[in-house]
Amino acid sequence: MRSLLATLLLAAWCPGFLGPATANPVPVQLHGRPYVRLDQWAGPLGLTVRHTPGKKEFTVAGGTTRLAFTVDSARVLVDGTLVYLAFPVALAGGRPHIAEVDARKTLTPLLRPRRLAPGQRVRTICLDAGHGGKEPGNTQGRHAEKTYTLLLAQELRRQLLAAGFNVVMTRTADTYPELAARPLLANQRGADVFLSLHFNASGNGGATGAEVFYTAPAGTPSTHASREFGPTSVSNNNLEDDRNVLLAYHLQRALVRDTGAADRGVKRARFVVTRLADMPAALVEAGFMSNPADAGRIYSETGRKRMAAAIVAGLRAYRQAVERPAGTSQSSGASSTSSRSSR
Repeated sequence: MRSLLATLLLAAWCPGFLGPATANPVPVQLHGRPYVRLDQWAGPLGLTVRHTPGKKEFTVAGGTTRLAFTVDSARVLVDGTLVYLAFPVALAGGRPHIAEVDARKTLTPLLRPRRLAPGQRVRTICLDAGHGGKEPGNTQGRHAEKTYTLLLAQELRRQLLAAGFNVVMTRTADTYPELAARPLLANQRGADVFLSLHFNASGNGGATGAEVFYTAPAGTPSTHASREFGPTSVSNNNLEDDRNVLLAYHLQRALVRDTGAADRGVKRARFVVTRLADMPAALVEAGFMSNPADAGRIYSETGRKRMAAAIVAGLRAYRQAVERPAGTSQSSGASSTSSRSSR
């Protein structure tokens, strides 16, 4: 049994605990919370800040990495994929600053992923087909979300097995496991990743695209604060903050790239099914049933196959980012502390 309190105390006293060791810039108070200068965060990562005078946009780049920030905005493009920060970029003394919590828990984990311990692998994926049974989810005419999340989960299961993963399903028929029971099953089965599959709907038929949610770190707001799903205090899943955002990023990147979906971004929320998971977890909203173009893909076997293939590609990219190459030692690379047991 992991000691949640001890781990969180360590994270609180050691700002680099949930990310790789970098020089820690001295934070300043802006808007009532600690911020760090963008260049002081970027420098130790081998990145350079670039800015066109008179513009609100800043670019951080180095090697093949490019991040695009806008002052007073929480939106940042990480190698072209939209990621939402917890707090907007701020300008102070003519220099851009980012919230210290975003430096640690949103951005650094994407650029310097924490490796698994030697011998650990990403093998078992728990798939949660959203809704089911008494809970249809979103409905559009005769179409119920629960039907298509299960169809997507079944197709994804086939593709994951073919790719060499193990798969656990929270439901295999039109049943409704209680929300808390879904991550509990993943915990009991020792899953390495938990994915909850969903489809959006909106009164605005023009709303379109894919978005992936991960559990909001303690003390940070959900991306859509008006839809806060639970307390802002610590949950089980916050022990995986750095890998949650990394997982969500690779899933979103692959969905947008491989299905042509509009990029609605990597976002934070406190859904029961993710915040009770003991392993990295994400909730995928793969499209809008209320949008004719998205719906055509959702209701189509071919469309769902493409979605499933994109999710598999995202999982493979995540696995490559966190698995330690054969022959490397515990001390090489970034910190490899992990809460998962070897399989």
